[in-house]
Amino acid sequence: MSEQEEVLETGNFAKRKHVSKATAETYRNVFDLDVNGQRILEDLVGRFCKSSYVRGGHDAERESCFRAGQASVVNLILTKINQANDPNYKPEELNDE
Repeated sequence: MSEQEEVLETGNFAKRKHVSKATAETYRNVFDLDVNGQRILEDLVGRFCKSSYVRGGHDAERESCFRAGQASVVNLILTKINQANDPNYKPEELNDE
């Protein structure tokens, strides 16, 4: 297909580009210093940082693990913000980073 015969693309396309790895400072800039980031973080904490325990059998255990996984993502964001605010900050539990 020649350049003149290119198909016209329509719609929304997301193109990925290589960017540098997010640092603790990046998390702080997005979620601590920006008011919209603060709103989003507050929403995430409200949605996903509830008690992860679910009473019951095998299905309840799976739900508990699922909820703990959701909370761990938000806890990672909070840990990164704390590390940016205090370089000597050490989280209470060890993370697999």
